[in-house]
Amino acid sequence: MRSRRNLVSCLALAGMLLAAGALVAAQEKQWWPFPVEDRDPPFNMEGKKIKKTYVPLLEKAAKKWNVCVSFPHMKDAYWIAVDYGVVAESRRLGVKMQL
Repeated sequence: MRSRRNLVSCLALAGMLLAAGALVAAQEKQWWPFPVEDRDPPFNMEGKKIKKTYVPLLEKAAKKWNVCVSFPHMKDAYWIAVDYGVVAESRRLGVKMQL
């Protein structure tokens, strides 16, 4: 009975480690360049559409930064997505960030 419980525990642990490894591999995948549409003038939805390609500015931060990021709320999917993006980019750039 005890060996069966140990086996189940080991299998559960192995499954969690595999899932964690898959998440890390997925986060490290380069997602850019990314096609975007810009507007001219900015924020005017009736302005001219310009197709551009987004590319991050840096590979790593040139010096140590400790930044604070503040969002108006976390009540909808938009701000939650922005939160994940800010966290991912700060990690990629090696910037210490407090949310």
